[in-house]
Amino acid sequence: MYVGKLDEEQQIKYVGFSDNQVFMDQQILQKDQGVTYDLFKEEVVEEGEEKKPPRKFIIVPEVVKEKRMHFFNIPRLGAYMCLKLEFSSYLNAHKFKNAILEKQNQQKKKIELRTAMEESELQYKKELAEAEADQHAEITAQYLKQKQDDQKFLESQI
Repeated sequence: MYVGKLDEEQQIKYVGFSDNQVFMDQQILQKDQGVTYDLFKEEVVEEGEEKKPPRKFIIVPEVVKEKRMHFFNIPRLGAYMCLKLEFSSYLNAHKFKNAILEKQNQQKKKIELRTAMEESELQYKKELAEAEADQHAEITAQYLKQKQDDQKFLESQI
């Protein structure tokens, strides 16, 4: 088994391989060489025909009977299967820029949330201080009233 990557020049450079396929290291399949490139060809659609979905894989049941088959080494009996794998990557400028913007937006939201939490905490502390002050004032008022009542009681006893 081996893995190839389509480069900018539309060549397939083999970048991975199993232990018994070491000869594939750094091999390059030229454009339109073999059957693999059929995965990348756009099918011509005649008028009135429906466009077929793009091919995702190719299977050649008997490779020695396929004239277009390309061999990097001695031809052997067997089958061939290739898959077209596509995946998103941050390895291009547009995706990388979007990832940075997304990260910045997340950081901005985090800062906004932290600020809102701090403001909420300050408001809570302010309300708590006011409540404590009110409670203290009430207790002080009760104490002073009790002191006056006690003084009046003592004066009435003399």
